[in-house]
Amino acid sequence: MLGGLEILIVFFIALLLFGPKKIPEIARTLGEAVREFKKASTPLATPAIKRSSDQELLLKVAKELGVEVEGKSGDEVAKAIIEAARRRQELKAGRNVCSTSKVS
Repeated sequence: MLGGLEILIVFFIALLLFGPKKIPEIARTLGEAVREFKKASTPLATPAIKRSSDQELLLKVAKELGVEVEGKSGDEVAKAIIEAARRRQELKAGRNVCSTSKVS
């Protein structure tokens, strides 16, 4: 790590090389570069969080529909959930048809 004296020497050399008018422009450019780097590296962490929350939601829905999740991949669980939801919807549609036919 640089100490106070070393930073002062580096700043003095930069002042001699670039002049007092160029130093603020260089500092501004460096600040923008660091900001862009941080902004570009931040989204890399969010997909892992999103995947984790998606996985939790998938397991929650599977549990509500009574879908077995042990030993299945995420895609397999998703397909099983879709099938279970379709069966449930068909059962509800069948009940509605039966209940309306009894009333008539």
